[in-house]
Amino acid sequence: MGWHDRQCARLLFATLVFAFSPLLRASWSGGGAQHHSPEQLAAQFLTAIYGGYFGAGMGFVMLAILTFSGLPNLNAMNAVKNVLAVVINGVALVPFIIAGIIQWPPALLMAAAAVTGGYFGSRIARRLPPSVLRAVVIVLGATMTTYFFMRR
Repeated sequence: MGWHDRQCARLLFATLVFAFSPLLRASWSGGGAQHHSPEQLAAQFLTAIYGGYFGAGMGFVMLAILTFSGLPNLNAMNAVKNVLAVVINGVALVPFIIAGIIQWPPALLMAAAAVTGGYFGSRIARRLPPSVLRAVVIVLGATMTTYFFMRR
């Protein structure tokens, strides 16, 4: 299995874990309290390395891991995911800035689009019923997984 196939498999796995998280969480022994096990922290660390390098699907992987954190709902998990993503991408950006290899006009346009999308996306997500938001995330994860598998 090549590098691309492993990345696609990780995205598929994360999407499936998220999709079945209500069943998985019910069998989890955390008892509903916030729980950050060493395994979960290690998985988030490895996700940060993966996300800083590859990026695609990092949010789905983080949401799958956060499923077991005991956070009260998907909006809380999404907020933690977004803060972690900003930190991860900020740290990953430093070597590119130092190397002077960033094409600033398109990068600034992408940054503005990402901030705008994040702002309005979070406002929309907070208004959606949790079941609809979960379905949207699962459909996006399945669509991205399919796209990356077919892009070979």
